[in-house]
Amino acid sequence: NDCFFELGSASKDVIGVGSQIDKWSLKTVLGDDIVVGAQIATGSYVGTGAYGTGTVNTLTFESDPVLLLIAGVSSDTTYIAVIMCDANTGITFSGGQGPWSTWKSAGIWVTKTGNKVDWCAPSDVSASDAPAAQMNLSGIAYTYAAILG
Repeated sequence: NDCFFELGSASKDVIGVGSQIDKWSLKTVLGDDIVVGAQIATGSYVGTGAYGTGTVNTLTFESDPVLLLIAGVSSDTTYIAVIMCDANTGITFSGGQGPWSTWKSAGIWVTKTGNKVDWCAPSDVSASDAPAAQMNLSGIAYTYAAILG
């Protein structure tokens, strides 16, 4: 099924979701979690290879982070993290670049304090996989985007 959103110009209605032809308001589609004036913060960092609770990754934002997305690419692997800041939870994915690639996933520990988000690989992730799970492989350039509420 195709999924698309088209915003009506004056009413901010959503016209069509998949095969749906009725007009829905953004609030109907997204629920009560709409934040008017939400901001997106972007940036980058280079991984150090460190991992674990003693060497957490930290990002600090100008206002309250709600969702944090991080991506990095090596010569043959893509790394993606999705961190739900208010739920103090996140997951990372890593895998080859191509349609038939195998992917791994790992949960990560997340702590949000005010405008700051810390995350690290949990202790049950192997030492060989932990830097990738923590999105902190040495020398890899990571790019992030955060939705701020």
